[in-house]
Amino acid sequence: MYHRKLLLVVLSAITALLITISVIYAANNNVEHHDEVNIQSIAPITSTLSSNRYTQMDDLTPVAENPFVKLDGHELLGVEPSSGLRLYVNKTYLSIRIYDNQGNYIWGSTPNYDYLHPDHELYDPTDIGLNTPEAVSAVETIQSWFDEGLMPPGTDLEVADSLFMDGKVGMVVNGPWAIPNYRDAIGAENLEIVELPTQNGENLNSFSGNKGWLVNYYTENQYWATELALFLTNEESSTTYFEMAGELPAHTAVEIDDEFMEPIFAQTQHAHPMPNIPEMSQVWEPMTDALQFIQQGDNVQEVLDEAVANIESNISMMGQ
Repeated sequence: MYHRKLLLVVLSAITALLITISVIYAANNNVEHHDEVNIQSIAPITSTLSSNRYTQMDDLTPVAENPFVKLDGHELLGVEPSSGLRLYVNKTYLSIRIYDNQGNYIWGSTPNYDYLHPDHELYDPTDIGLNTPEAVSAVETIQSWFDEGLMPPGTDLEVADSLFMDGKVGMVVNGPWAIPNYRDAIGAENLEIVELPTQNGENLNSFSGNKGWLVNYYTENQYWATELALFLTNEESSTTYFEMAGELPAHTAVEIDDEFMEPIFAQTQHAHPMPNIPEMSQVWEPMTDALQFIQQGDNVQEVLDEAVANIESNISMMGQ
C-alpha cells in the first residue's frame, strides 16, 4: 500500500456573515435567537467582509481609512439588541454594511465585488494575467510532469481521484470536500494531509471560497426563511454539515478535533479569495482546455495566448 500524501487546495469555508444577517433580522422581528453571537469591538484577524479601516496585524490598531466602506447610500434595516450591531442595506446595489457601535468599525460587502471595489485602481476584470511570463513558467513546469512520465496524458481530476482511491497513485491535489471519500476508500490510517509545498522558499497560494445561506429580502415567508437559515447555521447543523461534507464551518462553537483539518487551517494563511465577479465564470473552460493541450506537448505560450483570447471574447459577450 502506498504511503499517500494528499495535497489539498483550500477552496471552502462557510461564511459567518449570513448567520449575523439572519440573527439581526430575527431580532428586528421578535424571533427567538437559537445561538449567541460573540461580539468583539476590535478588528478581526481575517474577515470575508471589507472593513472601513486598514488594521496592522501586530497590535490590531487602525492605520488608515478604507474609502470604499461607508454608510452612505445605505439605510438601517435592523439592530441586534444584545450587541448593538446594526445592519444597513443598499437595495439598489444589493450591498450591506454591518456597523459595530462599540468599536466604530464598519464591515461592508456586495455580491459581485466582495474583495475589491470596482472603483479601486487595482480592479480590472480585463487584466486576465494567465499568459504572462510567470504563468507560462508555471504551466511549463506542469507540462514537464507529463514529459517526464510522472503523470499520464489525459489525466484530469476525475481520473486522478479514481486512481488515488484505487491505490494506484501516491498523491493528489484536491479540496477538503474530498476527504470523506478518500478516507472511506483507503482508510484514515493510510491518508495524510499536508499543505501545498514551497517553491524557492515561498508558500504556494491557493484560492479560498465561501458558502452561505441567504434570506431573500422580498420573500413572502421571511419568518420561516429566517428560521430555516438559523436552523441550518446553528451549532448542531454546522457540526453535521462538517461531518457529512468535510467543509469547514464558520460557527465558532463548533469544535473540530480532526488531524486532517489542521493542514487546511494552515493553508488558509496562504490562500487568496476567489474573485467574486461574474467574469470569473468565463475562465474555467478555456483553462481546462489549455491544460489538456499542454499535456499533448503543445507550445505553452501559444496555448495560453489562445486561452486568454477565448476568455476575453467570452467576457466581452457577457453584456450583450
